[in-house]
Amino acid sequence: MQMKKIIFGIVLTLSTAYSLTIDDLREIQGVNPTPNKLNNYIILKAKESNIPPIILKGILLKEGLPNHKWKQYSPDRDYNHDTIVYHPDSVGSYGLGLFQITYFLDNSNQENEIKKVVRDWKFNVDMAITKLLIKWKANVGSTTGVDANPLIIENWYYPIAWYNGSGAKAKEYVDIVYNYMRDINKVVYALGSSQNRNTISSYYKTISNISDPYIIPSFRGDDIRGSRPQVYTLKDIVDSGGELHIWNKNSNSYSRYNLNGESTNTTDGVAGIFDGAGSLINPKGNGYGNNYDIAKMYPHGGTGSTVVFQWLYDASTCSQLDISSQYDIGDVVIKSKKWSEHLTEKAFKVKLNEDAPITMKRPDSNPTWITFAVTTTSTLPYPNLIKAECKTSSDRFKTGIRSDIDKNLVDVTYDYYWTGTGSIISNVNRTFNPPYGMTADLASTFRTKNSLTSFQWLKQGDCQKLKISASDDSSVAVNGVHIKEWDAENWGESKCSSLPCTLSPSTNDFFVIKVKSSPDAVTSGQIQAECVQ
Repeated sequence: MQMKKIIFGIVLTLSTAYSLTIDDLREIQGVNPTPNKLNNYIILKAKESNIPPIILKGILLKEGLPNHKWKQYSPDRDYNHDTIVYHPDSVGSYGLGLFQITYFLDNSNQENEIKKVVRDWKFNVDMAITKLLIKWKANVGSTTGVDANPLIIENWYYPIAWYNGSGAKAKEYVDIVYNYMRDINKVVYALGSSQNRNTISSYYKTISNISDPYIIPSFRGDDIRGSRPQVYTLKDIVDSGGELHIWNKNSNSYSRYNLNGESTNTTDGVAGIFDGAGSLINPKGNGYGNNYDIAKMYPHGGTGSTVVFQWLYDASTCSQLDISSQYDIGDVVIKSKKWSEHLTEKAFKVKLNEDAPITMKRPDSNPTWITFAVTTTSTLPYPNLIKAECKTSSDRFKTGIRSDIDKNLVDVTYDYYWTGTGSIISNVNRTFNPPYGMTADLASTFRTKNSLTSFQWLKQGDCQKLKISASDDSSVAVNGVHIKEWDAENWGESKCSSLPCTLSPSTNDFFVIKVKSSPDAVTSGQIQAECVQ
């Protein structure tokens, strides 16, 4: 701002310094992006910049203020609109928005940039990526080869640490971000009471065994110094017993990586968030849960969707299944197994289009009870129904465009693997003792991996409550028991942290249940669901 003043007949121009204030920035109105929109943008920019999105999301969670995670703006009682999420630092600067981009507000040369960081949430993300790439280049320097590959997560230790400074604080910072990349429970805890916590946590695909250089015996345990850090190589990590992981940009999945340039993935790069379950447990009957059923998939921003089914084989009425899709969804992976087995017995990839069903047979071991999973290989553009329907050998076998693939586990993200599904369809009129599939059922868990075990339940009549327990009825600590109506998009908060757990929703409907457990938590190897009074 300039002022003119006349002194002794001489006109002087005086300059008065204008300093941007935080109140100026609070005047700016804005609307938060939806979690899905923010997630999609992060994945888009990650692919453009070659930064694995697991890293960007880890930093985003660390930078977000308590109860304002994944938020650019928050309610402000001094204004009639949401204002920028900010944090004043001890040195007089301010962290702003989603990634807490930091500025000294009295720098007039950056005023337009500062206001854009506040006004445009996408620019806030862009500036975080720019900052992180600067740290990457400072770390890589003249390094070449595998140690300069930005798609390998273990190459990012120093750039993550330096995102918010150096020294002791940098060590604390990178430890927290690594925790978010390794453990979904840490993600959920950090989100606290944030709105859309379940939706946001579904966008985090954690990898429990990401390696850091501190596993190297010769690596010093002192503070991380921004100027001359101790150099480590990926070979150092591997020689010390660590594992490497690479981001596959095309499928937005993560694989183990070896120094020969090969990657191995337990799911062929296919992972899908668990959305629903269906049942075909009375092939001689007619209706949902009997000789056909549907399960609903949802878009998950960069990640696929998985639905699962339980199938009771019957030679005369249900010797094969037709699988169909409400819309064209492209390639899906279908993996099947005996209900009590842990490992996939049959796996193939096939194109699944609207009004073009494909046919599947049971695994070669000829089990009577079969469970199978259908996983999309890309993000859905909109919700979609998958239908499974009993057919017989006299019906035409619809091959479609398919190919056999490796018989790997079904990755339902969060570092969990689907182990099996059961059914409690109490309206089935079938003579069977024990009453598996009707008023009680069993499903398997893994001994050596995080398990996601599921059930479909028809709540009606005499089955108003459902007890979930270990098959030996022992007391077991689990990582969550969740329930939702069959066609709901989002899962509710966990109902129990241990088994037994009794569920009693207020309405009569089809419900889907998921139980998450750690390796060897369920020593009996099976989870039971049964109707109780």
